Amino acid sequence: MKRSNTTQITGIFRQQHAGFTLVELIAVIVILGIVSLGVTNFMGNSTQMYVDTAERDDILAKSRYTVERLNRAIRYALPNSIRVAANKPPGQDVNAHCLEFFPIEWSTFYLSIATGADSPITTIEGPDMVSALDAVASGYDDTNELAHYVVVYPTDPSQVYVDEAELIDDDGRIVRVQDVRDASRDGLKEVEFQNAISFDEESTVERFYIVSDPISYCLVLESGSYNLYLLSDYGILPTQVADVDELQITYGATKVLMAQNLTNDISKITNGQLNNNRPFDEAPFRVEDSRLQRNAIVHTLLMFERNDEVVVFNNEIHMQNSP
Repeated sequence: MKRSNTTQITGIFRQQHAGFTLVELIAVIVILGIVSLGVTNFMGNSTQMYVDTAERDDILAKSRYTVERLNRAIRYALPNSIRVAANKPPGQDVNAHCLEFFPIEWSTFYLSIATGADSPITTIEGPDMVSALDAVASGYDDTNELAHYVVVYPTDPSQVYVDEAELIDDDGRIVRVQDVRDASRDGLKEVEFQNAISFDEESTVERFYIVSDPISYCLVLESGSYNLYLLSDYGILPTQVADVDELQITYGATKVLMAQNLTNDISKITNGQLNNNRPFDEAPFRVEDSRLQRNAIVHTLLMFERNDEVVVFNNEIHMQNSP
């Protein structure tokens, strides 16, 4: 009996410690592999969705900032100073497209000016200047007055984009500012010119503007992609220059990158218009001149791309100011 009991207990012990069969191990490995693959795909897809969303938000934020800044600048451009040009090197497609205008720094109404056959004057008075951009509360900064100009009744870009000889002539519509100071009467400012001038015409609403040097927004083809730049500090050029390298090297322009990865196809643009009659005009800048019924209109079309996703901003900007 004792031997029989020992054999029975040993058999039970061996049954309790039996291992997995090969089939069971393979089945477990396959199941774990399937589960791991599913978890990995789920985590990978979730991560990619997060990355895509973050990149989409990033391009939207950057593009909206660029477009809003551009729109605000255009709204406060000197009336009838906006012009558009394309740069086309000999034997090549267009590689740059630029929008140029004079930014308004201050505007007010004059009490009287000299026009036509009147004797040229060196000063003009008006109510205390109000910043068109609401950027300076303390008044006009006359520490850099030579970078500013008085303009009266501009009706065409050619009247303000003049060479140095016309700028210091005794007639015209634009003259360089020498100084801005308090007038003898309270509430008025006196603007002194660098030279005496008799303006060509009076403004219909007796308005004059103080503007700074022109600026240009240029969409430029670089290394197979388009970038948007802001160029400034190159002075007044009678003929618009859309060659960014020439503006920098020849005229000392300052170039600031505004946006990258734009996809507008400007290769066939000629002075703002596409010359192959495509139904979809990808020109980034187009200008409709002012009419008797309305001010000028500027059309901007900027197409931003990232990871094959394109965000299009198509704006129609009505000029708020009139001569």
